[in-house]
Amino acid sequence: MRKLVIISHTAHQTDVERGIVGWGPTVNEINHLSRHFDEIEHVACYDASRPKGGSLPYADARIRLRPIPPFGGNSLGKKLSILLTIPRVLTSVRAALKGATHVQLRLPMGIGIYLLPFFMIRDKGSYVFWVKYANDWGQRRPPLGYALHRWMLKRNLAGCKVTINGFWE
Repeated sequence: MRKLVIISHTAHQTDVERGIVGWGPTVNEINHLSRHFDEIEHVACYDASRPKGGSLPYADARIRLRPIPPFGGNSLGKKLSILLTIPRVLTSVRAALKGATHVQLRLPMGIGIYLLPFFMIRDKGSYVFWVKYANDWGQRRPPLGYALHRWMLKRNLAGCKVTINGFWE
């Protein structure tokens, strides 16, 4: 059985008519990937707010959301909230990894500051691990967290494949 685990910060909510929905471009990509896997487990944020514009439901019952609390933001307090989510996020990630044949970590995101090192030291013998960097790789002055992600990925400290949105050297 082929199981893909995706870890991201994609926000999800519940729509009364459509069930759980998430940000359209990410959900579309995951819907496309479902053709290649028997199961997809998406570890991502869930909150009780109203769905945002452009949100879509998953198109395949084999795709399952493993919710984690929303984290991060623009204020210092919200950035520090990332630290408060560590135990719950790591518990969710470890549970999702059971039986995984493929794992995708979507960066940049706040919890990537500790999840990328988590995967650097974790034995990945049982699954294929890759990182998708879904932001401007050529950004001259990225935020500190993004710069740290890029620094680690350029040196391939996690020993994995890295895919980058766009066309960059």
